[in-house]
Parts: sequence; structure tokens; C-alpha cells
Amino acid sequence: PVRLPEEIRNDITPRLERLWREAGHEGAVKLCCLYLRYEKRESYTTRLRNSSSLEHHLSAVRLLGEAGYQVLLTGDFEIDDATRKGFRGALVDERDLGVDRDIYQLFAGSQADIFIGNHGGGEILAIVNEIPSLYLDWFPYSHGRKNAWVYFKAARDKDGHLFPGRRLITDFVYDSAASFGTLINNTQEEITDAVACFIEDVKS
Repeated sequence: PVRLPEEIRNDITPRLERLWREAGHEGAVKLCCLYLRYEKRESYTTRLRNSSSLEHHLSAVRLLGEAGYQVLLTGDFEIDDATRKGFRGALVDERDLGVDRDIYQLFAGSQADIFIGNHGGGEILAIVNEIPSLYLDWFPYSHGRKNAWVYFKAARDKDGHLFPGRRLITDFVYDSAASFGTLINNTQEEITDAVACFIEDVKS
């Protein structure tokens, strides 16, 4: 597997463990890389792969904490002060660790026990290291990943009606521009349910 040098890993790992204990947890910590992508460039097809908000993932983060996972946030969202205080080391980023952002993102992506996130650059290390992965807000429908669970975006037609899921992967599977309608991100409830199922699946 791809890893950062041992010296860097040995510097970051104790910092994470300290934050985990400060959050009130005991025992060995497992790591979850949470990669949330939000592309702001003026590229319509690129922005079709954007994530739901961080707020919509917080219930799932709580479930992960209860299951013994410390969540390392990567990607394009930032943890606000209230959320940082509320999770007290169970949801962290480079600010909590006091390390370089690029080093942190590489550490999170390569050292995680599980990966949860979106279709984008932040998934590369999870693919290379064959980390069990849950993909949310997935598009295009024609893409997939080995060793992964995938939850597609829903979609509405031009009259506002939801497409049946089967049509998305039969009629529109190669329409990477979503010209058939409007994509809909996974809801908070859908994200939480997906993560709950994923946690149970990776136990076995």
C-alpha cells in the first residue's frame, strides 16, 4: 500500500489518539476518511459530482464515532467552530492536528480503515490501497469502483417528477451531462442510513 514516511505517520498518529481520548473515547481508534467534494469552477459537468453539505453528514459522523471511528475530513468543506467544539476530536481536520494541509490529506487518504466520500481526486489513495469504500452522491451512473458500496444521485425530469432508479441506470447511464433532468443529492436521512449499513457490512 501507499503510505507517507514512517516518521510523518508517527508524528500524526499520537495527535489523533490524544484528540480521540479528549473526545471521551476509549480503546483503539479506527480511522474513517470522509472526502466531501465541492467544485466551484465554471464547469457544469464537473459540478454535477458535488457533494451534499457537511451538515447533512453530521448524523452519520455521530454513528461512526459510536462505532469507534474517528472521522478525518478531507476535500472542500471546512469544519465551523460550533461543529468542531461539538465533536471534540471525533471529527477532525488539519487545524486540529496542527499539520500541513497537503500532508494531512495524504495521511487521511492512505491511513484510513474505511473511506466515505464522493467521486473525485480525494478517492485515489483509497482505490490504490483497496480501502473499503462507501460512495455518496455518485454520478455519472456509468462509473463504479472495486471493493465499494455506491449510492447514486436521484434525478427529476423537466416537469419535476422523480425518475425511477432503474431508468437512471438503463436509459441515462452514459449521459454524463445529465441532459435528461436535474440531479438531486442524497438527503441527510439517506446518508445516515447508507453509513449505518456500511458500518455493519465492514464488520463482517
